[in-house]
Amino acid sequence: MRRIFFFAVIIISFFIIYNLLVTIYTLWQKEKIISQIHNDFNNEQKKNKELTNKLIEAESGIFLENQARNKLFLVKQGESQIILPLVIMASIRNDKNMEIRPNWQKWLNLFIPFKE
Repeated sequence: MRRIFFFAVIIISFFIIYNLLVTIYTLWQKEKIISQIHNDFNNEQKKNKELTNKLIEAESGIFLENQARNKLFLVKQGESQIILPLVIMASIRNDKNMEIRPNWQKWLNLFIPFKE
């Protein structure tokens, strides 16, 4: 009788320990999920602040004026628009950004930077 009681206590103890371990493991997994969701939430809040700032900037008159001038090529009253030929614009761009080095040196400098 004692032996049966002893084995019953051992079996019940193993069952309780197993259930506790399973519960601890599931809580650990849920804690990981919660921390990931918390990080995602913080990232979304940052994005929301950035977008809110961009919206405020977009609603300002300065932004609208810049877009009208740069994208739609509109001018204010009393101003005149100057249109340059593409050949002149290309030469202006080339003079500013022109590098004399050959391409292989540019690539080498990209991977192994050195000062000249």
